[in-house]
Amino acid sequence: SATLGASELAQLCWAFAALSHRRVETYLAVADKVARLPGNGWRSLPARDLSMMAWSFANAVLPAGAETHVMAAVAEATQTKVAHFDAQGLSNLSWSLAYIRVSNCGPLFKDIASVVFQNLGRGIFSARQLSN
Repeated sequence: SATLGASELAQLCWAFAALSHRRVETYLAVADKVARLPGNGWRSLPARDLSMMAWSFANAVLPAGAETHVMAAVAEATQTKVAHFDAQGLSNLSWSLAYIRVSNCGPLFKDIASVVFQNLGRGIFSARQLSN
């Protein structure tokens, strides 16, 4: 049997959220699988996959306790990878964390702001991404 890796799990979760799939058990099963991935669970995901997962879980409308727990894991895994996110990834991540109102993200938001400010004059960020 095939084993789903980090990218496949992120794409699967994104597809469910994009299709407005609302079965909480599906998202919790994906989150559990990601937490048990080799290479330190959530921290093993590359920036692109973390961004996709953040957006997916924010759009999934999970119960408050579940969404906070999952998004806190995403935020923690992201802290050392902020510089590896592209403009869309930073926009999605920032929106998702703010939408779920994950507490204790102040240092992460400072790191995101630093990356954005370093790249402002380079045309990397669209007006829409900056406003999100």
